[in-house]
Amino acid sequence: MPSAHAGHTAHTNHTTHTNHTAHPHHTAGTPPGAWPLAGHAAALARAPLDVLASLPEYGDLVELRIMGRRLYFPCHPDLVWQVLTDDRTFDRTGPVWTTTRRLLGNGLALRCRQDHRGSRRAVQPSFHPTLLRHQATLVQEEIAATTAGWRDHQHVDLYSALVGTAVRTITRALFSSRVPREAVEDLQRHALAAIDTRLWRLAAPGPLHGLGLSRLRRFTDKISDLRRTGDATADDGIVARLEQAMPAASDRDIAEEVVSLYLGATDTSALAVCWALHLLTRHPAEAHRLHRELDGTLRGRGARYGDLPGLPRTGQVIAEALRLYPPAWFVLRCTTRPVELAGKHLPTGSTVVVCPAAVHRNPALYEDPAAFVPDRWLPDRAAPRRGAYVPFGAGARKCVAEHFGTAQAVLTLATLVHLWDPRATARTDGRPAHFAAMLKPRRFVLEVHARPREHRSGVAHGQVTEPAEPRRS
Repeated sequence: MPSAHAGHTAHTNHTTHTNHTAHPHHTAGTPPGAWPLAGHAAALARAPLDVLASLPEYGDLVELRIMGRRLYFPCHPDLVWQVLTDDRTFDRTGPVWTTTRRLLGNGLALRCRQDHRGSRRAVQPSFHPTLLRHQATLVQEEIAATTAGWRDHQHVDLYSALVGTAVRTITRALFSSRVPREAVEDLQRHALAAIDTRLWRLAAPGPLHGLGLSRLRRFTDKISDLRRTGDATADDGIVARLEQAMPAASDRDIAEEVVSLYLGATDTSALAVCWALHLLTRHPAEAHRLHRELDGTLRGRGARYGDLPGLPRTGQVIAEALRLYPPAWFVLRCTTRPVELAGKHLPTGSTVVVCPAAVHRNPALYEDPAAFVPDRWLPDRAAPRRGAYVPFGAGARKCVAEHFGTAQAVLTLATLVHLWDPRATARTDGRPAHFAAMLKPRRFVLEVHARPREHRSGVAHGQVTEPAEPRRS
C-alpha cells in the first residue's frame, strides 16, 4: 500500500508534518505512576499486557517514560494506520534499528524505507497465494512428524514443539522439499538456538553478547552450507526464487534475507496456535463448537490444503487469538522529521511504538474486548476499521508471509484439535513471559489425550452435551 503521504514533497527539518486526515479531537495523555528515572518501566515489568491494554484509557496518543526516554504509543486506529503506512515519516531508523541490523543483518523485515521496496518486490512473489498449496503440504507433513511420537496422557511442551514444526516447515519451504531430513533437523537445532537468543543478550556486553552472536553466526553458516548442497538448490524453494529475483545479490545478502524470514516466520504461527489452544482450554463451549467443524470435515485425518475453505471456524479462532495475543509486543518506528500527532509536536528522532495488543483490546473498538469471542469474525459481522486489527502490520510493511503464516496456523490448529485433546496441567502458565521478544506464554506444557475414534469420525456430534462457557479469556 502506498504511503499515506506519497504525494507530498519532502519537508525540511524546520517544517512540522501534519496529518490532515486525522480526527481533529484526538487526545494525548500520560498514565500516572511513573517512577523517577525508571518511569513506567516497573509497571511494565510487573504486568506488561495489563499495562499495555490500559493505554487507551489515557488518550489516543499515550506517552510512556522508560529509563529517561519518552515513547509515544498511538492507540486510536487512525493514528496507528498513519504510523504504519507513512514510512517516510515513521521509519525503521534510529539507534535500536541500527544495532539490530548490525547484529541480524539487513533482511526485509529490518530494512529502512530507502532499502525496503526493492527487497520486498524480490521476496513477495515467493509467498504468492498460488504457491500456498505446495507450502501447505509441507505444513501437513511436519505436523504429522511432530505428533508421531505423542502418547496418550503425555505432557508436551507445545510451544517448543510448534516452533520446531514451524522451523522445519520454513526450512523446507526456503530451500527445497527435497532437503535431506538430517540436514533439516541440523538446521532446526541451530535455528532454535538463534531464535532463543534475545536481543538484550546480543546488546549486552561481555560473555552474553558473545554467546548470542556466536549462535547467530553458526546459524548463518549453516544456511550457507545448505545452499551449497544440490538438493537444497532445487527450483521449488524460496531461496532459489530469491536468487533469480536478485541476480546481483551476494551470498551475504541472500543469507540475511533468509535469517530475516526465519526469525519472522517461526514464532508467529507457533504463537497463534499456542494462544488459540490456551483460549480453547479455558472455553470448553468454543472447543466443542470447533470440534463439530473439524470432525465433520476431517473425519480422522490431518488437515490438508483443500480443507481450508471448509474450516471457517478454525480461521475465526485463529483470528481471535491473534487479536487477544498478537505475536509482536511492539512495532517500533522513529520519526525522520518533525510531525504533529494527536495535537502533540514530536521532533525528529522521536520513538513511536505501535502496540497491537493495546489497539486490539481497546473497548472503543471491540465490545467486551478482553473476552474470547470468535464470532466477531463471522462473515456477516462488520470488519474492523482500518488500523484496528494489525497483527501483521499494515501498508507496504505488512508481513510478506501473512497468507502463509495464517494458513499454517489454521492447518496446525485443525490437526491438533481434531486428533488430540490438549489439557492444561499444573505446569501450564499462560501468563505472558517477561522480557521475551515476542508475546509468548511463560510455560506451555499441556497434557495431550488422543480423541476417541467415534468423535474423530464425526458420528458423536449429536451425543455430546455442550459445556458451560466461561466469559473471560
